[in-house]
Amino acid sequence: MGAQRIITETARAHLAFPDETTAPDQHPTYRRIAGTMVTAKHVKPLELLLVEDSPAEIFLIRNVLARESVPVSIHVAVDGKQASEILAAGQFKPDLVLLDLNLPKQSGLSVLELCRPHVPVVVFSSSTNPDDIQRSFQLGVRDFVPKPSDLESYKRVVSYIVQTWGAKDSGAEFER
Repeated sequence: MGAQRIITETARAHLAFPDETTAPDQHPTYRRIAGTMVTAKHVKPLELLLVEDSPAEIFLIRNVLARESVPVSIHVAVDGKQASEILAAGQFKPDLVLLDLNLPKQSGLSVLELCRPHVPVVVFSSSTNPDDIQRSFQLGVRDFVPKPSDLESYKRVVSYIVQTWGAKDSGAEFER
């Protein structure tokens, strides 16, 4: 796949493929964006439940994930109580839960204790308390990632989490 990029189904309407026998680089309906061959392929978005109370961090995570090679559909719970309700209702089944521990109304650990989600959960928190880390793993999280303090590391870590844990159970394939 190399330099190919994946375009979601909504963008597919802008590309026409009347003759699949023509070589891709010679086909008149292929588009080149910044010198990269673009092809259309339907990819199921990764369904992410982001449990985070900071509007700035929600904004940053949305922007980082908008640049991923696979579409990510982000559903946000702004407190522990809302996250517990979403997970308990069972109407939305995320592929991955990205969970902060320091939340209003109900802590991230309480969310894990009450819901025991049957999807990968990665704790992404400013907490580095060994008791929080140990308890999180006892409650079944796949990973515990401390939030980096600098912007570039933060972006890399968010991308790493989604590429590593989101792709495992959702069938998503991320370009690296």
